[in-house]
Amino acid sequence: MDARAYVKDTLLLLNELHTEGIIEKMTNRFANTYTQKSDGHTLSYDMFVPHLQALRSATSRLMVTVLGAAAYEETVLTHHHVKVWKKSEAAPSEVEVYAHFVVGEDGIQSCEEVSRVICGNAEDADHLSHRQ
Repeated sequence: MDARAYVKDTLLLLNELHTEGIIEKMTNRFANTYTQKSDGHTLSYDMFVPHLQALRSATSRLMVTVLGAAAYEETVLTHHHVKVWKKSEAAPSEVEVYAHFVVGEDGIQSCEEVSRVICGNAEDADHLSHRQ
C-alpha cells in the first residue's frame, strides 16, 4: 500500500461528504483504534463517525485541496486547505491544516494536526476538528 496516496485519497473523499454512503466508505479507511489530535483536542474512532455526520449536517459543501504530501514508510505528512460552505453562512471559510498521519495494515491509525483559519470565523477550525 502506498501510504501517501492512501491518505491523500482519503482526504479528498471529504469533497464528496454530502454523497450518500460516503461516510461509510471513509470510515472503512480508518482503523478501529484511530485517534485524532487537532490543536490539542483528541477525537477517538467512536467519536469520528458522529463528527463526520455533524460536519455533513452543518455544511452544504466542503472542498479539500492537498497542497503537499510526503511519506516515509507508514508516516504521511500533509499540508492541505479545507474550504467550508456552512449552511448558516453565505460566504465560505477556509482552514489551513498541517497533519501527521500514521497508516497501518488496517487503515489510518492516527492523525495529529494543527490548523489555522485563513478566512472566516475562528470557530470554523473547531467544526473541522470536532471541538464544538
